[in-house]
Amino acid sequence: MTLSVRNPSARGGFAAASFLIFLVLLALLLFAPPDGIEHAPLLQFVGRFHPLSVHFPIAVLLLVPLFEILGRKRNSPFLLASVDLLLCVAICGAIVAAVLGWCLARGGGYSGPLVQQHMWGGVLVAVAAWLCWLQRLRAGSLGPARLYAIMLVGTVTLVSFTGYRGGQLSHGANHLIEFMPLQLRRLLEVSGSGHGAMNSAEESLATLYGARIQPLFEGHCVTCHGPAKHKANLRLDTYAAVMRGSKHG
Repeated sequence: MTLSVRNPSARGGFAAASFLIFLVLLALLLFAPPDGIEHAPLLQFVGRFHPLSVHFPIAVLLLVPLFEILGRKRNSPFLLASVDLLLCVAICGAIVAAVLGWCLARGGGYSGPLVQQHMWGGVLVAVAAWLCWLQRLRAGSLGPARLYAIMLVGTVTLVSFTGYRGGQLSHGANHLIEFMPLQLRRLLEVSGSGHGAMNSAEESLATLYGARIQPLFEGHCVTCHGPAKHKANLRLDTYAAVMRGSKHG
C-alpha cells in the first residue's frame, strides 16, 4: 500500500531522485538567483503557476501530524500506513512549487530579502519533508519516533514561516496587522501599519509628493517595490528611491 513497505526499490529510487533534484534547486538558488531583471517570457509563463501549486503540499503536510495523532490515539493502522504516502506526495508537491517559484522570481524580475527568504524556505520545506520521510522509514511506523516527531514539528513550523513570507510578498509586509481592530491592536501593543520610511519628514503630507503621490505608491506599488521586495530593482517607498529609479530608468 505504501512506498515504504511494499516496494523497497521504488523507495530507494525516490530518495535518490529527490536528492538530485535538491542539488539542482540548490545550484539554481546559488548561481542563478532572482536578480531584479526580467528574463525569458517562458519562465514567467511557467512561474505564474506557482500560486496555484503552492497550497497543495502545505495541505498534505498538515495532514501528516493529524494522521499520526489520530492513528495512534484511535489505534487506526490504516491512517498510520497512509503517512508514508502523504509525505512522498508532499515532497513532490513542494519540489514542484519550489521550481515554479524560482521560475516566477527569476523570470519576473523579482529581488529583495523577502523573495530570497521565501524561496529558501520553500526548498527547505521540501528537504525537511524528505528527511522526515527517511527518519520515519528508519524508525518504523510504530517504532521509536521522538526524533521523527521533533523533525515533523520543525517542518510544520518551517511551512508556517515560509507561508508568512509568501503572504508578505503578496499582500505587503504588514498584511497581518493592516486591518487589525483597534482594540486588538492596543491589547497586543501593536503600533504602526505603514512601511517605515514612508513617514520621513521629506515625504510629509505638507508636500505635494506626500499629499498626492505617496498614497498612490503606498496603496498600489510598495508591495512589489518596497524595502523587502523590489521588482526590477525599483523601489518606490521613499522619495529618494523614486528619484533614483532603477537601472532601466
